[in-house]
Amino acid sequence: FLIHSGVVWLEIVLYIIVVVTMTMSNMWALVQTDVKRMLAYSSISHAGFVMAAILIGTTQSNTGLFLYWILFSFTNLGALGMLWMSRQKDLAPGCDSDHSYNRFAGMIQTSPIAAIMMGLFMLSLAGIPPFALFWGKLYIISSAVTSGYTVLALIMALNSAIAGYYYLKLIVYMFMKEPAVGNDGSMYIGNGTLVMKSIIGFAALGTLFAIIAINPLLEFITAFVYNSGY
Repeated sequence: FLIHSGVVWLEIVLYIIVVVTMTMSNMWALVQTDVKRMLAYSSISHAGFVMAAILIGTTQSNTGLFLYWILFSFTNLGALGMLWMSRQKDLAPGCDSDHSYNRFAGMIQTSPIAAIMMGLFMLSLAGIPPFALFWGKLYIISSAVTSGYTVLALIMALNSAIAGYYYLKLIVYMFMKEPAVGNDGSMYIGNGTLVMKSIIGFAALGTLFAIIAINPLLEFITAFVYNSGY
């Protein structure tokens, strides 16, 4: 309410916070060598997108906000679940951290199902069409253009491209590099309890559902936002 009440300085402050949040966290995620830390910093960048929707403050942007958070919740839950399932007490050979990129090298050869699941979550987080978060990003960026926030839309598009690099980097390691000697794939499912596998499966279904049923979901959220007066 305060943002769109004519308090210009407040809108300027939020604009700066949005841009800094998206851009700086993306830069930090870009230089990480550990997948868990990369996901942590990238989550901050995603929060910047949501704040951008709040800044824009239209029905379209508010719809995009809810759509974005729903899709992000499923996708990020699955990605973090995969990392939790692969936790180990000892570092893998050639790795300097518990979830180093090198640890996932050649994952498609040693644990193909886990690699495909993780690849699905990375493509979705990267916003590669037609995967989940593409629709959320598209809707928020479109609302920025429609509302006259053209520069903000360009900044969001640029940050999406940067994010695509470090998400796809993990896919390159999983699908295009050779696994370490002695890696039989068991390290990726070391904590694979029935509960954890069920959570990851639920997240994957939610992520896939967004691809085939984005229109009904969008219509439901739009009606909800419109009826709430926002």
